[in-house]
Amino acid sequence: MSFSLSQLVEQPNWLPDPITPAAGMELEKLSFLGPFFSLSVFAEDSVSSSDFNLLLLTLTLLVWTLKGIIFFSRPEWLKSTLRTQNLPQTAQE
Repeated sequence: MSFSLSQLVEQPNWLPDPITPAAGMELEKLSFLGPFFSLSVFAEDSVSSSDFNLLLLTLTLLVWTLKGIIFFSRPEWLKSTLRTQNLPQTAQE
């Protein structure tokens, strides 16, 4: 007995109907695609882990913003430092 591709993807095991409010956990357990979704963290699984991921993303963005500010303000800081020390300026203006 042979199946065509369209018959295969029409099977209800690809996207089962949700039974409980935790549809993400059900999709992981009942679907053929479950092994692929098991690597990700659904917010309904653990709210604290999703909050931690949001905090981590926020801190990462903050660090990159501060790095950018420091990178672009460093030449001006170097010029002012050289002026106060009365040293020849080596930075390009």
